[in-house]
Amino acid sequence: MRRHGTHTLGVMTSPSLVRPTPLTDRLSVGRHDYHRFDANRHGVAPATLASWVRQGHLEALGGGDYVIVDDLPEGPGWVQRREAHLRRCSSILAGHPGAYLVGRSSVAARGLPLLSEPSRVEVSARPRLTSQRASIRAYMPWSDEPEVVAGRPCQPIAESITQISAQHGPRAGLVSADAALHSEVASGEMLRRAVERFGSRRGVSAARLVAEMADGRIESPGESLVRWQAWESGVELVPQVTIRESDGAFVARVDFVIAGTRVIVEFDGLGKYATAADLRAEKLRQVRLERLGYVVVRFTFADLRTPGLVARVLGEHAVAA
Repeated sequence: MRRHGTHTLGVMTSPSLVRPTPLTDRLSVGRHDYHRFDANRHGVAPATLASWVRQGHLEALGGGDYVIVDDLPEGPGWVQRREAHLRRCSSILAGHPGAYLVGRSSVAARGLPLLSEPSRVEVSARPRLTSQRASIRAYMPWSDEPEVVAGRPCQPIAESITQISAQHGPRAGLVSADAALHSEVASGEMLRRAVERFGSRRGVSAARLVAEMADGRIESPGESLVRWQAWESGVELVPQVTIRESDGAFVARVDFVIAGTRVIVEFDGLGKYATAADLRAEKLRQVRLERLGYVVVRFTFADLRTPGLVARVLGEHAVAA
């Protein structure tokens, strides 16, 4: 097991000393937050609290807020980073009544994908919350009243996506927007209304573009990013196209087809082909598609990280078709 550590993005091993009883009792009721006012109530001196941080029992978030260091779930690094972030969110919220999660923290609380996990807890409050702490990024409130998600007050999802789009760009916004529409926690109309409420704030053009482009047929962040790069290069992709034989027999449902062509575009995510049987089935599927006259182009996350690669390949196939 791995544990989150005493800095914003870090992961550390378990404390070498036995965890203090007040912290053990807190974990026993499913809470990872601890605060200076809890220490005062438990008769824990400031020096003792500081020693718990040094020993690795607590992560200090500043302002008297802490997170109890505990095992993180097994899984990929982003899963652990997200859980560590959500524990920080819970501590900040418990220490600031009236605060609520916004932007990427709000989307993370809903379990939706993000282009990048936040390094700081993103919050708003009425009246406005101000903080110079490295663990918090406080924003001016502008959206509808918060709603409770898994026990945490959060900005409404459409407003969260609008804020992400405005602050981090349309590529980041589209990853979360497509996922929100696909999981039916938001709609295109909700996104458009959120953009209207956002008004003329900085970044509204990016937010408006995301509201126009968001598509619930997109099934993964990788597909969102492929579609974004296609849009940037002027190539129109039609998502989730069903391919059939001439007699109507089903062959495949593919991620995309370049509009007006017989070029199929597929995104291959990690773990898609877990067994030899998966690889064999995919090979047979591709053979059938090629016999029908289709060209299959595949991209991976590595391709997406190579500047210009996806746009160049798509452009070449669009012209050749």
